[in-house]
Amino acid sequence: MNFLKRAFLSLVRRKGKSLILLVIIFILSNVMAGSIAIGQASNNVERTIKLQLGANASVELDWEKMQDWTEEQWNSLEYITPEMADKIGGLSYVKYYDYSSETYINSTTLTQYDPNMVEVPTISYFPIKGVQYAPILDIVNGNATLVNGRTFNESEITNADYVALISDKVAELNNIFVGDVIYLQNTFSIWKEDNTVEEVKRDIALEVIGIFTPKVEQSEENNGGWIDYTPFNRIYVPNGVVHAENRWMNEQYAIAYPDSNIKIDQIYITPTFVLNNPEDVESFRTEAKNLLPDYYKVTVSSDAYDSVAGPIKFIGSLSNIILYVAIGATILILSLVVILFLRDRKHELGIYLSLGESKSKVVGQILIEVLSIAIIAITLSLLTGNSIAESTSQSMMDLRNEITGNTDNGGVIYKDMGYYPTNGVTEDDVLEAYKIEFSWDYVLILYGVGLGTVLLSSIAPMIYILRLKPKKIMM
Repeated sequence: MNFLKRAFLSLVRRKGKSLILLVIIFILSNVMAGSIAIGQASNNVERTIKLQLGANASVELDWEKMQDWTEEQWNSLEYITPEMADKIGGLSYVKYYDYSSETYINSTTLTQYDPNMVEVPTISYFPIKGVQYAPILDIVNGNATLVNGRTFNESEITNADYVALISDKVAELNNIFVGDVIYLQNTFSIWKEDNTVEEVKRDIALEVIGIFTPKVEQSEENNGGWIDYTPFNRIYVPNGVVHAENRWMNEQYAIAYPDSNIKIDQIYITPTFVLNNPEDVESFRTEAKNLLPDYYKVTVSSDAYDSVAGPIKFIGSLSNIILYVAIGATILILSLVVILFLRDRKHELGIYLSLGESKSKVVGQILIEVLSIAIIAITLSLLTGNSIAESTSQSMMDLRNEITGNTDNGGVIYKDMGYYPTNGVTEDDVLEAYKIEFSWDYVLILYGVGLGTVLLSSIAPMIYILRLKPKKIMM
């Protein structure tokens, strides 16, 4: 009789043992199915959130490396220069980049936007942000929207023309339109020995060429919503304008305090790089660090995921542990069960071998029996594994909260426009992206892991068969 037919008849005639083996594999397969589903969901969350964060990078001082610096080292600190930013921006991974200088300048003719103000201030302070990338990185990345006018052109950036973009709220509050000129004052205060203050002022006139509306995030604090109104009061100008005003301030400082040794032409910039592909992040980080002093680090927007991904990482790591334990338990339990069943069939196997059947075909028959039952059990576990994964995920989450004492911190990773040109991501966003889904990847991985584990479980039983001596069995 063909060994394939014998395998089928054996399964049908030994219904009890076949059912026992089916139940054992089904239970163990459910554990593996749940673990695989949870692991896939965790990986999908990481891909989704990092894609949402975007492939944006910035360069900043690595304060951990500078904790034990000497005074001499601090005095020799080298700040990022436009030339360094240009070299990094020239890497093949960079799609476009910008570096900006910032300052604050006051005005007695403009009123800053803040609906919480009770009285209109006599002096308003406006954050001035320099731009090197003419289309303005915040607008290109969606952190602001141009509602009227235009952005800068290359000539205005190169020549440091005194042109500006203001927000729609400031424009509305002060009745300003595209083409109007706004007036600010760069003020340097000198403290006298008699506790009086002398102010040196420099008038600044900026032509408004565009009006934008910023994208801001509302946070919850003390059960009350608050909004950071800084982006509404920000004024965009070419970098050269900020450099000129900062240089003027340094000159006034040098005049007022001649022993200060201030560097008049010192420029402070914050570079931001937008990469072509999120997968290039680590390669970009490595090459960019080679172009920087050792005490600088490259921070990527997707790094923020690690700050809010605690629950998902906990679930993912725990599911991996469960999967490995389930695989080990399956190999051990199935090996013992199949060997026990084969001991009861020792006489049957001896007859096959005595009649001249090769051991390979006997092994093949047993493998077919076990794999047939395994395929049925794994198929059934596909239907129940997702449900188990969902309930298990919630249990893991509750366990994690008990361990850490952390329920919902509501923490938000939100970088003001331009530093990280990306949307804010909270722990709630990460949990919302976590979904147990039935996919072909899940099916293929489960069948691969399940059947592979069953085959490993069959090694010991197959060795048992190969060591059988028909003569000793039949005596």
